[in-house]
Amino acid sequence: MRPDPERYILKRLGGRSLRNRKARLLLGPPTLNAHSITWHITTAVGQVDLVARLSEGRLRLECTSGDPLVARSLRAMLITKATLVAEPEEHHVLTEISAESRGATGRFVHHAMVWAQDVTSMAQRQQQVHSGSKSLQHIVAQGIWYDRRPNFGDAVGPWLVAALTGKDVVNVRRTRETPTKARGRATLLVGSIIQMLNRNNVDIWGSGLMRELSEEQVAAFSRLQNIRVRAVRGELTAAELREKLGWEVPDIYGDPALLLPRHFPVAARGHHIAVVPHLKHRAVMRDIANRTLILADVREDLETVVTQIASAQACISTSLHGIIVAQAYGVPWVWLNVTDSPVDGRDFKFDDFFTTIDASAVSRQDVPLGAVASLDFAELAKKATLPELRTDLNTLESALPVRRTAARAGGPEPTRSQRSTITVKIARRLRRASSGLFRRTRSQ
Repeated sequence: MRPDPERYILKRLGGRSLRNRKARLLLGPPTLNAHSITWHITTAVGQVDLVARLSEGRLRLECTSGDPLVARSLRAMLITKATLVAEPEEHHVLTEISAESRGATGRFVHHAMVWAQDVTSMAQRQQQVHSGSKSLQHIVAQGIWYDRRPNFGDAVGPWLVAALTGKDVVNVRRTRETPTKARGRATLLVGSIIQMLNRNNVDIWGSGLMRELSEEQVAAFSRLQNIRVRAVRGELTAAELREKLGWEVPDIYGDPALLLPRHFPVAARGHHIAVVPHLKHRAVMRDIANRTLILADVREDLETVVTQIASAQACISTSLHGIIVAQAYGVPWVWLNVTDSPVDGRDFKFDDFFTTIDASAVSRQDVPLGAVASLDFAELAKKATLPELRTDLNTLESALPVRRTAARAGGPEPTRSQRSTITVKIARRLRRASSGLFRRTRSQ
């Protein structure tokens, strides 16, 4: 028996990628560590690492970046294509195969090449949009959402746009770190993010305000041009926009997360209670999970968190989107209101969403932060309710201004390989321009 089968398989994998000419061009020379192989891919948004790991007889390909701005780009690019994992460090799981299957190393290298093409191509398209090009509007949608940290609630908007239209979604939110020159119309997506609006030519779809508009915000928003409101989260947001800005706001209300069951069905119902803490409350709830309680981590992949909530018997949440997802999937819920550690915009944004349901049926438990860990969550779950939804989901979905691609409208969604448009020649030019690694590899 080999003394270290894990290292043996990883060395074979690295050797296979070096012997394959196309793999050398697309992946470059691998870095072999004790428990992983890393290929450093140069893209238009920065360096991305493809990491191969072997665990429990399975080879897993991950995608990550140590640069926070590149990590944010990856979250947008891979939102419907890979699984986001928050710990021990943020990464995306791209593919996984049995290490013992016939031809495993060859197939794995092929997967890595395809993903290198896809990620490079998506990064190139993203950079084109940020540079002001309008040539990709038929395959790329411009969205605006909060993305400074991973949060499944913030991911709902771009996830839905990608699922509904078949387009890649680029975040064209203007910040100091990302002073984008993107042109054309953009869609303000899910969350309490209307106060972030700082550019012209924007459609608002299901977004809400964090709180009432200040005089400074009213003055700033009044200078914006070509803002169209398609739908807002609730009636409180609508009233602020109508009364203080004079904007036309249609009577189309609802958080777009309510549409998730239409496009991500979760059929199985388990026996657990889903507890969904807001990021600021997670530390005090870290140790409550047991056989009947699943502690959802809002930093994880959207589909993971939604499945945990949608398959539960009841949901207890300090997070607004934990409540909204439970409502969407028909799971009774309790709003756990931490009185001395409120989430930002608590009174306004929760009440705003409650205008789209029977607010009198809301189950609310007020508790100080120090008492959260000692709560009897099983007993609290017995108080869960499912208020009547008072919004037209068909109208809300139809209000999305982004149109479907021809592929989604007239045929099946293209495969991952078909979506890749970058050629080996382009990859060669990118690699030669970025470093001398290519020449050193060929000379060895």
